[in-house]
Amino acid sequence: MGKSIKEKLRQIIAAAVAAAAVTAVAAVPSLAAEQVAADNIPPEGYKFVDIANNGEGTLVAMAKGYAEVSGDYSYVQLFYSLDNGATWNKNTSSLPDVYVNPVTSNRQSQQQLLWWDAQDTFVVHTTKGTFISADGQNWERADVSWTSASMIAVQGDYLLHGANQKARAAAGTGTMTDSANPIYTITDNGDYYVKALAAKPAADGKMEVLIAGPQFLHSYDLDTATLQWKENATPMNNGTLPSNATDMIYAAGADRFLFVDGSGSLKTAAPSDGEINYVQYVVKDGVNVTGVNANDKYIAVGMSDGTMYYTPNTAINADTVWTQVPDMSSNEPIKNIEFIDENSFVALSDTKIYNGSLISEPEKQEPEITQPSFGAAETSNDGFWAKTATFTLTPNGNTNINVKVSVNDQEQIKTIENIEAEIKFGIIVIGSSEAEVNDAQVSASIE
Repeated sequence: MGKSIKEKLRQIIAAAVAAAAVTAVAAVPSLAAEQVAADNIPPEGYKFVDIANNGEGTLVAMAKGYAEVSGDYSYVQLFYSLDNGATWNKNTSSLPDVYVNPVTSNRQSQQQLLWWDAQDTFVVHTTKGTFISADGQNWERADVSWTSASMIAVQGDYLLHGANQKARAAAGTGTMTDSANPIYTITDNGDYYVKALAAKPAADGKMEVLIAGPQFLHSYDLDTATLQWKENATPMNNGTLPSNATDMIYAAGADRFLFVDGSGSLKTAAPSDGEINYVQYVVKDGVNVTGVNANDKYIAVGMSDGTMYYTPNTAINADTVWTQVPDMSSNEPIKNIEFIDENSFVALSDTKIYNGSLISEPEKQEPEITQPSFGAAETSNDGFWAKTATFTLTPNGNTNINVKVSVNDQEQIKTIENIEAEIKFGIIVIGSSEAEVNDAQVSASIE
């Protein structure tokens, strides 16, 4: 046969261990969020309303303070973090007007602050104008708005403004003009005005924009070359629509616009074939959805009872399963969520900051391996006998494990890599007779 039985055993053991296959993928437990200690952030009388992330460790959060004149939360302070939300500081420079003037007529808006990746800048909108900052600390005025009442959104190269009964877009931070940045009138009816807006990525020179106001939804195609607006679906104006949308996003995986108004269910819309398909989904019975955000993999929502839920960023329907982030417990509604990476997030309640992760690395323990279970010995055409020995390896959070397999006095050590869950692997015991195979001493251990 060219090789001794011992040599053959050594060869087969090595091959079998190297080819170990995953047979099941275990669910990875969620990690509870932890409140961040931030002294006097926000100060007494202020509530968080928005947060933005540049994707490189810097975040900016906005809080509104109580204004005696308006009797509402409208005066603004900004805070920044340079370490993905672990620690926070109050912004004390470059925006003196913001601290003594209201921000927009929509006091509850959660669309006043964002990161504009195409321009490498944070953007914040106030009654004193629109300001930009590359580092989240030092701000300068940018003439990319025309009214103090704007809600803002960003999609790719474009900054979108919605205010009163009008909308406008900018493709840069330079001064907007009526010719280059035409103002589009949504309606002449003063009862309808912009509360929230979002956009899909541009395709074929057009960007789909959805605008929500008091009990109305309008959908538009924005020509990315001319920045002209054109209605692309029959507007919805009825009492079933939310009266006070506060935040809106577009979730690409689900291919739907998602928005909240602080009450009831998660609102969704998907304009198609000239109509706006509007559907509401309950995330948790009896609890209001108060915040929403999404990345490429997940959709996350904040709830009025201080909890958070998430689901894959895929098609949403009535059967969608929402998974609660364990131990995420605040005595305030979770209104703002910003993803740090695929799984990690920073969340804001009214006055508290939380860091957490939707999916965490499981806690590592010593891996475990069972002693073998055997198949029946069988003979082959060349007169040799063989049987299989099957082992179960439980990684317990370890991804690369050294396994030593022994058959009689022959040993082979092999590293099994990229283990995500319990696996089963087998070796073949070969002998010249059935008795030799059945009497073989077979074992495995963790090295």
